[in-house]
Amino acid sequence: MKYLPDRSILWALAAGVVLALSFPRPDLSPLAWIGLVPLLLVMHRRPFATGFAAGVGFFSLVLYWLNIVMTTYGQMHPIFSVVAYLLLVGYLALFFAVATWTACQLQARRALPLLLTLPVVWVGLEFLRSFLLSGFPWALLGYSQQNREVLLQSADLFGVYGLSFLIVLVNVALADLLRWLRHRQGGAPWLGAAVAAGLIAATAGYGLVRLGGD
Repeated sequence: MKYLPDRSILWALAAGVVLALSFPRPDLSPLAWIGLVPLLLVMHRRPFATGFAAGVGFFSLVLYWLNIVMTTYGQMHPIFSVVAYLLLVGYLALFFAVATWTACQLQARRALPLLLTLPVVWVGLEFLRSFLLSGFPWALLGYSQQNREVLLQSADLFGVYGLSFLIVLVNVALADLLRWLRHRQGGAPWLGAAVAAGLIAATAGYGLVRLGGD
């Protein structure tokens, strides 16, 4: 019998890759708003492993340039640079894994919906990552919107973490809606979708006002 990879891991890995494409380059920023959806649809099966797989897919692409820097400017042997790169990717992927595992635990044990927990946990871990072990604040989700001038204006209120929060919130709302459309069980998650849409509208409106005032 042939070994078949766990589909949930593959979907999670794909989510990380799609999310990475929203960063420079190729700078496809709209993908950030849907990139986490495949992970969110499967992560309940293996919360920690799927989060880790998504993190590996994400950071392995976003941080591709590290090998160039370490070998070209740091004069590091290619083998050692690859080892250092893989260790860093694995370490950073743990933040994704902890976020998904924590949110799933809160949902299973406290009946707290992902819409309330995952954005908060995710942003909290991004903040922790920015200073833990000397800090590594690269590739926070909010940075994916660096070419969206209207959305960036809200950073003067909430910083990059505000955009990260909104991106995760939108992804969760979309995943909840897709899950309901597929199974038609329970009440439709229109409230979450409405909250996400309202926050996007408010963020864009604030940006337009700020840009109009300049």
